[in-house]
Amino acid sequence: MDINKLTASHIKDIRNKLGYTIEYVAEKLDIANSTYSSFENGHTEITLKRIVALAQVFDMPWTDLLPVTNNTQTFNGHNGLNGNYNTNPTLNNFFSDPENISKTMELIKDVLTGNKK
Repeated sequence: MDINKLTASHIKDIRNKLGYTIEYVAEKLDIANSTYSSFENGHTEITLKRIVALAQVFDMPWTDLLPVTNNTQTFNGHNGLNGNYNTNPTLNNFFSDPENISKTMELIKDVLTGNKK
């Protein structure tokens, strides 16, 4: 499965666990229901800008909307992901260690917020 479909599926799972409807989220994003549905079904590429906007609607860090593939990840139902992560987590299908993932997420955050180092 490609990263866009993994992300879309993860976002759909989070929306459902929060009890939000497609209509509610689409309204908050100021887009058509069909447009939002196409993101969630993986038919349309999800941009980082859209992920950040979704995170605001879901009231959670935007990094929680990115899929981290491992077998022990769980969703806590309110503010993100909790779980026991195995020793070989992957992000975007690239093998990496947690420290590198954290550094990458901080770099992306700094670029998005204009806090380039």
